[in-house]
Amino acid sequence: MTIRYLSSEWLSAAHEAVKDLEPMPRAVGVAYVVTGTPEGDVSYTLVLGPDAVSVVTGTERAGVTLTLGWELALAVFKGEASAQRAFLDGSIRVGGDVQELVGNNDAMAAIDTELAHLRSQTV
Repeated sequence: MTIRYLSSEWLSAAHEAVKDLEPMPRAVGVAYVVTGTPEGDVSYTLVLGPDAVSVVTGTERAGVTLTLGWELALAVFKGEASAQRAFLDGSIRVGGDVQELVGNNDAMAAIDTELAHLRSQTV
């Protein structure tokens, strides 16, 4: 089975992949806005607590928003580019409260680990 990256099916599969992770004690929302996808701009938020970890469409529950282009988003997802490097060189724009990201490296790494199995199913 293959799933198109950032399609509604992919977002549902991403939610299923992370929903059993341990939530943060307080709500932390990290939104991704990917511009220029084949279907237009796509936005979703990783919500890390307090009751559950989830992937939801839109950015309403986000404290911080990361905006990046389609080609970069795809390269980062495939592991062909570094999100940290893209942030440092300005290819990823950050809006909102950057402190939402500070100190949450372990939680973000756990999410990345859970999403790793989607890479082999994603086109």
